[in-house]
Amino acid sequence: MCSNKCTNCDFTSKWSSSTRRHFIRKHLVNEIISEPTERKETPTERKENSNQPKENSNQQKENSNQPKENSNQPKENSFVHKNQCDKCEKILSTRQNFMKHIIKCKGKKNSLECIYCKEVFTIATAKYRHQNKCKYKHNMNNITNNITNNITNITNNNITNNINIIHYDSLNTIVFDQAHISKKVFDDIFNSSVTDTEYVLLKFSDLLFQNPRNVLIRKKYLTNSYCEVFKVLWEYRPDKPVFNKLTQDISINANDRLYENKEVGSDKIRNDILDLTNDPIPKNVATLHNNVRKGIRAKIISMKNPIKNDTPLTPHI
Repeated sequence: MCSNKCTNCDFTSKWSSSTRRHFIRKHLVNEIISEPTERKETPTERKENSNQPKENSNQQKENSNQPKENSNQPKENSFVHKNQCDKCEKILSTRQNFMKHIIKCKGKKNSLECIYCKEVFTIATAKYRHQNKCKYKHNMNNITNNITNNITNITNNNITNNINIIHYDSLNTIVFDQAHISKKVFDDIFNSSVTDTEYVLLKFSDLLFQNPRNVLIRKKYLTNSYCEVFKVLWEYRPDKPVFNKLTQDISINANDRLYENKEVGSDKIRNDILDLTNDPIPKNVATLHNNVRKGIRAKIISMKNPIKNDTPLTPHI
């Protein structure tokens, strides 16, 4: 059976990795720290030497008279130079482990060093006593407090800004921003027709969508059955429930404003818009609801991608 023998002792193993690991732990570190000394012959080497023929005595004298070259110099070993860390002087077994170690190594760690001012002490109790009173500790605490205060201020500002932005809500009624629609413009729209409720609602929705804050839905393709709704971020939703909800919320906003202006609009338009606010939609206005929903959907597709902001528009005169 093939065995791997250590060059410095009698250790043998059938695995070369075990022999290499033995050499690193037992002999290599000693060679680096101390100068090499003459090694005594092992019993097996003595037997091998005894079996060899003896050389001439003159030749032995000549060899003994020659000076020993580099006797005091340590053995050259490229393995040590390549895989020894310069920061912590650790020796790695392979080149791959050495490269990984260099990236993570931070040098030798001193357990008696202050974590704030890096002052070194002789005993651990002195270090901990100093750390409790270290002047740099208070500076670090002030910096961390300032950072936390800045983070809380930023989050509070983001929350207040998000409150001013109108979001799509699938559960509650969306209250659109109508500050840019003056009373005269609103009256003209709802007095423009006596019977055509579809025309009046589509005109009102077009006027609402002129304000970027009210554009909560965007859609690019007519054949696609999905759209994007704005809820802090843009999210994909199916078309049918989204546009049904949008049509109903536009009708509710129109009905609330008509309630404040009782002299505006005909009775038929008022009753149709009031029926559109119900859930489920009554059968007498189901066709009207579908037509208004399709018109709003076509309007959304024809619009450019909106940019959400909280800046109100100037009212129409």
